[in-house]
Amino acid sequence: MNARKMLVSAILIVSIARMAGATECELAGDHPEWVFCHDFEAGDADGSDTYWSDYWNDTYGAPDRTYLIDETMAGVEGTQCMRLQVVNDTSVELTSGVSSGPKKFLGDVVSWDDLFFRRYVRFNADFHQGNFMHLGGMGACHPDDYPWACMGHSGERPVGDDRFSSNLEPWSSYQSLPWPGRWGFYSYYYEMHMDCGHPGPDDCYGDMFSPQTDAFITRGDWHVLEMTIHPGTPNQTDGSQAFWIDGEKILTVDGIAWRTTDELRINKVGVYLYIHNNPANTTNILDVDNVIISLNYVGPAPCEDSVELEVPCICEGTPDPEDASNVVNSGYCCDHSWQSEPCGTGDADADSDSDSDSDSDSDSDPDAGSGELSAGDNSCGCHAPGSLSFLSEGLLWTILF
Repeated sequence: MNARKMLVSAILIVSIARMAGATECELAGDHPEWVFCHDFEAGDADGSDTYWSDYWNDTYGAPDRTYLIDETMAGVEGTQCMRLQVVNDTSVELTSGVSSGPKKFLGDVVSWDDLFFRRYVRFNADFHQGNFMHLGGMGACHPDDYPWACMGHSGERPVGDDRFSSNLEPWSSYQSLPWPGRWGFYSYYYEMHMDCGHPGPDDCYGDMFSPQTDAFITRGDWHVLEMTIHPGTPNQTDGSQAFWIDGEKILTVDGIAWRTTDELRINKVGVYLYIHNNPANTTNILDVDNVIISLNYVGPAPCEDSVELEVPCICEGTPDPEDASNVVNSGYCCDHSWQSEPCGTGDADADSDSDSDSDSDSDSDPDAGSGELSAGDNSCGCHAPGSLSFLSEGLLWTILF
């Protein structure tokens, strides 16, 4: 064998070894568009104080309400995930909000405009948020105010050159919807208008955007959430935001005026669980795994080979923001080919039709995807308690460039 063939063979062997059993963030070198990646599999990811201080700017409730557990998703490589929990073991609801989870500020000056935020989440089987909760998202803070002056502005409309933010989270409509709630955006921007007048015209709580057909997910199961914000042109209503559940695009909101200056860019991304008034005798748990911040759409993670799949993932092909037909959450991925039976016992089904059985949106119209809204529409608004400090916080994972 000549030297060139030996080199090619060596590269192939290394590539195959790298792919086999590799966690998602171990493959980050193949994705220059990823800004951050964290799958909680780092060697020092042991839940110690050193881990939290090294990886995060700040953490709510570590180690009691934020910690790592030796459990992960069946069908995506890994052995650990992060658990966020809010406990009320009394006979009355809590009188003030409680937060758990980490945050990371991404830098006062960043180079990107659009950003994507993807995370896997699992709510415990009896999750019960009460009337209000927040679940993290993305935000922008002007470099002159970065980071602390942009925090603690619940109920205040931004002025356009200071900040904007949006969370992707469930809304219970005052405990009238299936838990954990209907998915949508909770957004602060300088032309917000849905829930103002508390008491003045600029005293506003977040505008809420959700698809016309409610989107729900099941408790007790892993789901993959992704959102993006396009800040648009300063002083123009050409901004937008969109979100996906289990690879299916659920909603796009156009016509948002996010900012009045291009110095205002997304520099905060967060995972946290905030319960306003945790109901009596309730333990609310959110497990989080495989978080990626990217310049482009990420989509569900690659399926683990030869194990029974219980989480949305991609066995064949690549993620497509407009087409979730190759997302599966059952059966087996056998050498990048899906089949319903264990590997070696059945024929691969190249159609990968099992994705139609996804539990995402199991209680809603399957045609709810690709909903379209305008920021001028009067969607429902959430009047959060005045004591809430609205934070669009961030988190650091593995820095890739």
